[in-house]
Amino acid sequence: MEEKYIYESENINLDLEKLFWFSYNELVFFSLSKRWKYKKIEILKRSWKVRTLYSPVYKLKRAQRIILKEILYKKSNYLLIDNVTWFIPQKSIVDNAKYHIWKKYILKLDIKDFFPSITQDRIFWLFRKEYNLDYSTSMYLSWLCCYNNQLPQWAPTSPILSNLIARFLDYRLIWLIKSYNSNKFLLELSYSRYADDLTFSFNKKINVNWFINYIIWILLEEWFFPNYEKINLISAWKQQKVTWLVVNSKVSVGRKYYKKLKSIFYNISKNWFLDEMLIWNSKNENKIYKIDKFKQVLWGYLSFIKNISPDYYEKLNNFNLDFSIWKIKNDIKTDISKWNNFWWFNL
Repeated sequence: MEEKYIYESENINLDLEKLFWFSYNELVFFSLSKRWKYKKIEILKRSWKVRTLYSPVYKLKRAQRIILKEILYKKSNYLLIDNVTWFIPQKSIVDNAKYHIWKKYILKLDIKDFFPSITQDRIFWLFRKEYNLDYSTSMYLSWLCCYNNQLPQWAPTSPILSNLIARFLDYRLIWLIKSYNSNKFLLELSYSRYADDLTFSFNKKINVNWFINYIIWILLEEWFFPNYEKINLISAWKQQKVTWLVVNSKVSVGRKYYKKLKSIFYNISKNWFLDEMLIWNSKNENKIYKIDKFKQVLWGYLSFIKNISPDYYEKLNNFNLDFSIWKIKNDIKTDISKWNNFWWFNL
């Protein structure tokens, strides 16, 4: 029998103490206390603005992972559409970019303060209505998943909860592009969302101003706010990038990324390893002072480029470097979906 996820007449009451292996006092503390639950982390963005993240303490993080596995994932597949690719098992930035290959125009929008705009009340009603949990259980779970009345940006449950809260936004935008495609021949309007990044692509000219205003109206109705500074329309005669990948003709890391790696490996082949480390430190905020650490960084770059652009990876192999220490040349098994967890470092 197919599992139901609509509202039921009887609400489910979960034994949270048994589920999390908490005592009652611990459950109350992690639910109601406003101190000592999260560690504040500040990361400098490319725009030189500071991104503030809150990482939960170990016991709270363990409880949130249990919520993610035992509750949220069980029905999230029924509620989310295919066009959402962030923090979805077996999906990655590549799946998000594939929707927009060979398009004449790409329109990119951004939701401002995506996580802070999702309040605890919205999380409470999500558990009540969609997961059919009783009042007490829903209240405790919303307390455990939120901090300062909003979703914390580094909690294990926040990405999937944000996807579930934004699902009505996705439904309405999908309805919008279907109505456009039915009225305009060969428009081929596509939509995808990766976290707070909304991407639209199409092959014929439309009234872009009206289209953007309509999207903004939908965003405001769903209690989200557009970032007007990040609205961008990119035509096909420029480099079109979606979630940091070039999509003009195929999904690729782009020549600039490849040439950067090519230059590094050429210098390493000439035994200029320390020189490359100095150049790296002069251009990046995160300094590297150990050779082993620098090798790990290069390993990450190579793992990424092999999964996205194997042709570029084969060209880099022509340098015949000794990758045996890094386990790169013959044994790269990095799953590209793991890069979903590092999306905030690239914004």
